[in-house]
Amino acid sequence: MIAAVGWDRAMNEGFRIHTTIDVDLQTVAEDSLRSNLERVEQHPDYKHQTYADYAANFRKAKANGTMSDQPAPEYLQGAVIGLDNETGDILVLVGGRDFEHNQYDRALQAKRPAGTAMLPLVYATAFEKGMFPGSLVEDSPLDNRAVMIGGTTGILGEWGPESPENRYEGAMTARQTLAKSKNGATVRIGMNAGVDSVLQLCSAAGIRSALRPYPATFLGSSEITLAELALAYTIFPNGGWRPNTPHILERIEEKDGTVVWDAKRERTRKVVIKPETAYEVHSCLVDALESGTGKAARTQFGLKKMQAAGKTGTAYDFTDALFTGYDSNFTCAVWMGFDKPQKIYRGAFGRELALPVWVDVMNAAADHYPPRELKQPTSTSGGLKQVEICSRSGLLATDKCYDAVKTANGDTVQRRTTYMEIGTQSQLPTEPCNVHGEPRARLARF
Repeated sequence: MIAAVGWDRAMNEGFRIHTTIDVDLQTVAEDSLRSNLERVEQHPDYKHQTYADYAANFRKAKANGTMSDQPAPEYLQGAVIGLDNETGDILVLVGGRDFEHNQYDRALQAKRPAGTAMLPLVYATAFEKGMFPGSLVEDSPLDNRAVMIGGTTGILGEWGPESPENRYEGAMTARQTLAKSKNGATVRIGMNAGVDSVLQLCSAAGIRSALRPYPATFLGSSEITLAELALAYTIFPNGGWRPNTPHILERIEEKDGTVVWDAKRERTRKVVIKPETAYEVHSCLVDALESGTGKAARTQFGLKKMQAAGKTGTAYDFTDALFTGYDSNFTCAVWMGFDKPQKIYRGAFGRELALPVWVDVMNAAADHYPPRELKQPTSTSGGLKQVEICSRSGLLATDKCYDAVKTANGDTVQRRTTYMEIGTQSQLPTEPCNVHGEPRARLARF
């Protein structure tokens, strides 16, 4: 407001301030965050201060007039931010659990590791540079000396798949490694794309916080705000561009109703990636939500039937749990963690802590702002094409692309190893599968 009307006027004149907050969505977000934080505190492995314990002491101190001796809360905190994809209007803003206890805004001010919620930006960089969702990536143990998260020796941990048990799967497509949140594969993709390129894309996407120029940043070890993360995700439903910046002021009026400032006058768009790249990442994030680390959104938490996409975020050692995702109109990011970083409990994954809050907010948003289906981009230059790819080779499928597999009763059957994938003409492979059959095997659907 000061930037809009000046310090003197802001302090001495009466203005009518209109905000962008959607009261109904705000109420849903506050209620869901509160109830889910209480749920997390009931977990048998949660060994920290609870909200109820602190609130009881707070009330006593307030009644006794000893508030000056009251320490800051140490219970589990959370934050939610929801943006209008087109305008950057902040429709939902929950900065903490109880404003009376602490006025710190954890959505706009706090900088915390985004964890594996950063992965889509790494893949976007790689797709911009020629990879595509069908490119093969190695999912195997990675020497932690290349990443240095949680130490400088040993094997890089695999907390990204959001499971207490991890299984390395060998050669996988980039689509699969993003949907399943594979740490080692992501680091390999990021190194191939280049650290500087990833950081440049993150900056263009609206992340102004300083990101450390090391591979650990691929896995979200650098601290950013929740608002920055949400803004960056808007490039995927928007076809590659984002609004200028998130804002909570809609307009400022004088007492007589004269508009002295309107956010509409400040709106600009920043193009970050190509529409084809945005849709490629989007399609992978749809898979992440439907069958990957976020699948509990529908199977467990009741996400309505609508096209949505998103990504879990879990930081190293379970200090931060996030979920960030969107539909065509609305992007929402949810965070849980402590003000002083510490392990919530072992296995405190984003899919269990943050995802149910995200689902509640997205369901409410869909009622208020019905989403539409995001269409695959087409252009006179070709846009995205669809071809059949062999998942074993990452090359064009042939009529020989079958593997012999054993059934439960011991019989051997031939199973097709192909699937339909998207990519631009320059991204797609031109060679036939070199794993199955003879080099002259007939191409399928090309």
